[in-house]
Amino acid sequence: MLRLIEVSKRFREADFALDKISFCLGKGLHMLFGPNGSGKSTLLRIIATIIRPDTGEVSYDGRDVYADLPGYKLDLGYLPQTLGFYEYMTGKEFLRYIAGLKGMVYRWGQQRTDCVIELLGIQQQCTRKISTWSVGQRQRLGLAQALINDPAILVLDEPFCGLDPEEIDNVGRILVRLSQEKLVLISSHIMEEEWAMSRLLLLVNGQLQFAGALSTFLDEVQGRVWSVETTKEEWFKVQHRYLASTVIFEGNRCWCKIIGKYKPDIPGAKAIVPGLEDAYIFWLHHVKSSGGN
Repeated sequence: MLRLIEVSKRFREADFALDKISFCLGKGLHMLFGPNGSGKSTLLRIIATIIRPDTGEVSYDGRDVYADLPGYKLDLGYLPQTLGFYEYMTGKEFLRYIAGLKGMVYRWGQQRTDCVIELLGIQQQCTRKISTWSVGQRQRLGLAQALINDPAILVLDEPFCGLDPEEIDNVGRILVRLSQEKLVLISSHIMEEEWAMSRLLLLVNGQLQFAGALSTFLDEVQGRVWSVETTKEEWFKVQHRYLASTVIFEGNRCWCKIIGKYKPDIPGAKAIVPGLEDAYIFWLHHVKSSGGN
């Protein structure tokens, strides 16, 4: 069990990057959402022990992570938002190098290298120098290095960056499968409800605004999402009155999803089942309207 108790971090004299963050996570797939600059990467770096919090406690299985830092790191796999590679190495050489840095014995390092290469489907690329790899292939290699030590805790900062839709789906399914036995915490702008996340965290301006089940997150916006189809001209006249999560133009037509307590005063508006993105927009608007409290 990973537990954070009132974790705060401030850089120089700026506002808090993180302000008294508390939550508890067990095995499962946990998604961390929030606008750019909300503190997501800072939070993940603290969990990965890249930086220390100014105040507060991070513990795993009831023990402060800094009380046994080497032991905690053996249980940890981390993918930063930007990962540097040794371009002259092949993918396999790089993974074996990472295994050595993590203190894995040679035979186990070889076995795990072969395992993660197969898991992420990068067998063909791994004999080539990394300098020849595409952005998406490098991202898979980054995931592979995070998994090399078979960690109990997997912390991933924007793991889908650079992946095409098919790759996102494939990697997402892999992470869902891994989350049955591991604690997987992902920061991402990709919102996929079918991944059956165990817990959703919403971070805004360094403050944790929500931590709970996806169903609870969606419940707040039930009965408040409306589908509207109108003309482009008509939409431009009334758009300032509504909060829209989606707006699509096709020729002179406009299709949009409007979030609001009351039915929009637009002919043909009908209530629809809200999605994760609708709920996300609703929560951000709610936080902004309440001054972040």
